[in-house]
Amino acid sequence: RIRSTYYARPTFRSLWRQYFQYGHWKVRVFQKVPGSARLRHWVPPLFALCVVGGLLASILIPWLRLAYLVGLLVYLVSSLLVSIRIAARAGWRMILKLPAVFATLHLAYGLGFWSGILRFGLPWRRVRRDVPTR
Repeated sequence: RIRSTYYARPTFRSLWRQYFQYGHWKVRVFQKVPGSARLRHWVPPLFALCVVGGLLASILIPWLRLAYLVGLLVYLVSSLLVSIRIAARAGWRMILKLPAVFATLHLAYGLGFWSGILRFGLPWRRVRRDVPTR
């Protein structure tokens, strides 16, 4: 009897803000509910670290550029393959936007997570449940 409706964000900017906040506050959730973290929660922060850190490293260390570009290419190809699979089921109208949506979701959540670490500290640091978040 329960019904739920999801309203997709109308712009990439609003989608970015939503997922940045998800990542940011996930750090606080991990602190308040130890043991709630799963591998899937750590993938976007590690991805964001690789994208940003890899860019900086490839600028400073030229021989890393090829590895960095190959990593980005693997992500792009994976994203395109998943986009094709989704579009084949749901319709081809969004095929060109889906890779950008995936990149937005992953980078925004990942960078938001690092922002949460800067604000709240390490995610495995226990905090009292009654401590306010601000």
